[in-house]
Amino acid sequence: MLRTALVRNWASMSKKRAPKTRRSPLGRTAPRPYEQYSDSAIWKVLDRGINRLVRNQDLVETSSRTHIVGYLVKLLVESEACFAESKKKTIRKRTDARKPARLNLR
Repeated sequence: MLRTALVRNWASMSKKRAPKTRRSPLGRTAPRPYEQYSDSAIWKVLDRGINRLVRNQDLVETSSRTHIVGYLVKLLVESEACFAESKKKTIRKRTDARKPARLNLR
């Protein structure tokens, strides 16, 4: 009887999944870091690449994969935003330089 109770408890415990958010000591939920990037295509590509490097033993992970990939995606997104800003500025400069000068013939 005790054995069946233990088996039932173990089976019910194995079906439970961890929540998506962590709980702080005060009972509040804290969002996972870099969660806003986890559905992006960049995330999937970087995760696949890191997985291959780890499998080939070219890379050893000392932090969790989500932190590694999340940080790299964040850097790429920020650099892309900076790149887009600088690109807009250079386009403005070029268009200003190409405008013909007005001649005042009066």
